[in-house]
Amino acid sequence: MKCYGPGKDPTLREETITMDEREQVLRDILQIFKSNGVKAGDVMDKKQMMDEIKSWPQERKLMVRDAWHMLVGNGLIQEGDPAGPRLTPRGEQFMNS
Repeated sequence: MKCYGPGKDPTLREETITMDEREQVLRDILQIFKSNGVKAGDVMDKKQMMDEIKSWPQERKLMVRDAWHMLVGNGLIQEGDPAGPRLTPRGEQFMNS
């Protein structure tokens, strides 16, 4: 899959992202839930989540948005709570697999 740098501007540096890299970012996001003791139905503090992601290397941060949409789209997390994302039972099962 091809994706472009900040703002998805095709005139910027083009990068190729493999599915393995994307899945790893997805799993890394779920690992944040796990390392903070979040279980199905619990909400992960939004600020705490962002602080952990901010510490990642820039190339991984560029993949967060797509991975986040995959998590929401596949029903692994739910958005809508002002405090932060909610882990679903399906998300907990995937996180522990």
